[in-house]
Amino acid sequence: MVREKNEADQDLDRLLDDLEYIKKAVSKRNNIFNFMEVAKAIRLAALLSGLLIIFISTVLYLLIRQYGSYHLMPGQTRLYLYLYIALAIIFIAVLKLRSFLRKAREIDSTITLRDLVAAIYTSHFIEIMIPFLIVLVGVPLYLSTASLDRLILPFTAIIFGLLCFAISGLLYFRSLLFLGGWLLLAGFTFLFWLPGLHELFQIIISFGLGFLIMGAAGYVRSSREE
Repeated sequence: MVREKNEADQDLDRLLDDLEYIKKAVSKRNNIFNFMEVAKAIRLAALLSGLLIIFISTVLYLLIRQYGSYHLMPGQTRLYLYLYIALAIIFIAVLKLRSFLRKAREIDSTITLRDLVAAIYTSHFIEIMIPFLIVLVGVPLYLSTASLDRLILPFTAIIFGLLCFAISGLLYFRSLLFLGGWLLLAGFTFLFWLPGLHELFQIIISFGLGFLIMGAAGYVRSSREE
């Protein structure tokens, strides 16, 4: 009886080892994002990004109202604002990387940060990103030189929305579609129906609320799957 139990335990151990080997083999042959719960990895960072965008934009708007314009703000105040924005960006970037790495190691415990970055920045990803980056730089630059500054944010939101749709399937990240759809809706709304809305309010509505929606969608989808 004891011998049969030991053999059963050994068979179970071999089966678990085989499953682990298969999991690692599959993750190496395919993009890790195909097996990772990306929505869970990004949802907290998305919510915090939305809140930070709303908070920073609101503070900047109040400062502009107080001093009359951005250029009339004291240099020290602007410096503190720049530092806060830089720290916020670094915080969100680190949070996203840690979350992605933690979820990736649930698939393959040996994966490193370098492996994760390589899984994101594939040749296909770069081929998609380069044209969008060119457009994201070129269109605002042209609109600025043509004295069409009011169109910069609507077009930026639209381009970012299209980019979200382009890379959502590549990263197996369906919650990104919510951000992309919201940015398209907001961009066209600002372009045709609310052209006079203050730029900071446009940022709050488009990117601030957009990231909140994407983060909330990640939580809702995860709760349904559970």
